[in-house]
Amino acid sequence: MNWGVNDMESMPDHATWVSQYSSIVTLARSRFPNAHVYLSYPWRVGYDSQAATMHAWVDEVIALHPGYAFAGVDEAIAIKRDDNGWLATDASTGGSGVHYTVPFGVEKYAEATVTALGF
Repeated sequence: MNWGVNDMESMPDHATWVSQYSSIVTLARSRFPNAHVYLSYPWRVGYDSQAATMHAWVDEVIALHPGYAFAGVDEAIAIKRDDNGWLATDASTGGSGVHYTVPFGVEKYAEATVTALGF
């Protein structure tokens, strides 16, 4: 799961965000009781502080679901990289810096997902 990047522009209430994300994880697990759920850490160009805050919030959600919720891709590493995600071939789309370009940004996220899953 990868939630939160669009919330960074106007950070929501901490408790509400954690509770609602936790509900999403609970619903996914109830639908697929044997599934492991991987939660990514969102990142957005120019929102490093908010991304760090949200990273801690995602950790809280993971802690609420022991045994089946795990850390996924950390976009601050996989997408931001050393160029702040701004290369034309990297994370920005139309200059927004929010969603990935196709195909390079999507490929980078997919590669990071494979690593997060332990392959």
